[in-house]
Amino acid sequence: MPQISHEFAIGRVRALESTLLKQDVIEKLLTAQDAQEAFRMLAEAGWGEISSRAELEQAAENRQKEACAFLKECSADPVLTDLFLLQYDMLNLKVLLKAQMLGKPAQRLSSNGPTDPEKLRAAIENHDMSLLPAEYAQTVQAVREKCADGGSPAWVDFLLDQLCFRLIAERLEKSRRCPQALREYFACQADFTNARMALRMQKLGLEGEYLRAAVPGGKVAPGEILSAWPYPMDLTEDIASLEREMDDYLMQLIKNHRYDVDDVMPLVGFYLARMREISAVRLIVTGKAVGAAEEGIRSRLRATYA
Repeated sequence: MPQISHEFAIGRVRALESTLLKQDVIEKLLTAQDAQEAFRMLAEAGWGEISSRAELEQAAENRQKEACAFLKECSADPVLTDLFLLQYDMLNLKVLLKAQMLGKPAQRLSSNGPTDPEKLRAAIENHDMSLLPAEYAQTVQAVREKCADGGSPAWVDFLLDQLCFRLIAERLEKSRRCPQALREYFACQADFTNARMALRMQKLGLEGEYLRAAVPGGKVAPGEILSAWPYPMDLTEDIASLEREMDDYLMQLIKNHRYDVDDVMPLVGFYLARMREISAVRLIVTGKAVGAAEEGIRSRLRATYA
């Protein structure tokens, strides 16, 4: 097996970049008359034979799993690239804890995270915190305490999201090889997460809950996120448009380093590009299946990386 290095990873990325859906293919999908025509177009674009939304979802899941496996396989710096996969550990813990609260068996877990999902399952179902990383165990215990005696299940999401961003911030702080663009990406992501949360809670009249749920790691103090907003997006826009602009801003931070030669940025860019492609295909086909207008679908699409 070749020695894992940035050069090796970049070589693999360059070989696979041509498999990403280009903007012209996305535009073509948008013109499909219905989901069946979109399926035929996807087959021509290399997604394989698909005849139903269930088959599309399976194809999307397979591509997602392949992208995560590729990130793990090719990374010369897994401490950094695993930061993009922590979300899957958090997702698995959320599924397990909520299922346990409801007294039901957990559904299928994701294998995309850094931690073996069956190890997470054993830890939660058997109440064996020794199987978990210390930070995970502490947060799981905090979740159980918050949710005891009828506490809101929302604490599962709040505390695990906070854990995810805290781990990212701590690992970035310790890394000596982290590109500045990656630090910027995650700091902006934390700020954008807090801004969206603050705006949603404001509309629901739940401003007092926001600081309890805000995530760490941003450039702006959570309590000042709306009053000291340093980014070009207009916070008075509708949430859907604002989220699209935020996602495109984050992608551009990575895309600017697509041709770096001595760090993880090209590999990260390919991974995020594949994830964005999957999201675009799901959105378009779902829209076509329910008869949504082309412009309505287009307004929700993010910019492509390819």
